[in-house]
Amino acid sequence: MTRRVSAGLRLSWAMISPSSASWRRAMCTFVIVGQNCEALIGNRDIVALLSSYIGLPLFLALWAGHKLVTREPAVHPEEAGLTR
Repeated sequence: MTRRVSAGLRLSWAMISPSSASWRRAMCTFVIVGQNCEALIGNRDIVALLSSYIGLPLFLALWAGHKLVTREPAVHPEEAGLTR
């Protein structure tokens, strides 16, 4: 069974959506930094630091490599096709 969403509900969700995205970004940053904050603040153990945060430079390298190889321009949210 399909539920229909009123236009007012859609409009109210669109109004809080940007702040919701900022909240999610802040929480993700908090979780990433909090993985092993003792290695950053406390004893400054380089092996523990690398083992906790190795995924970040690996992801950034893969993303940058993909951008260099495909040479795709950035897509603006207003122009993105999000229909099914």
